Amino acid sequence: MVETEGIDPSQILAPTFSKETASNMREKVERLLQGKEVIVKTFHSFCVVLINERFQNFIRKIFVDNAITNLFAGIRRKESIDHIKNTD
Repeated sequence: MVETEGIDPSQILAPTFSKETASNMREKVERLLQGKEVIVKTFHSFCVVLINERFQNFIRKIFVDNAITNLFAGIRRKESIDHIKNTD
């Protein structure tokens, strides 16, 4: 595929079930492709990378949105308390 289709080896994912198999496969593929890297990972390690890369911004946005919401809620409560104090 790399040679016949012109596919960039860094865009190839080769998932495995064990660390040992991933290590062996990585060595063989790099030898076959003359040092070009292919992503060879266990399913679990690939999922960790995927979650970290793809969902980190989403998760961060949720926390930031909640923090901003809580901040404004606190400001509104303070303004409400100040308003009550000033009307007495």
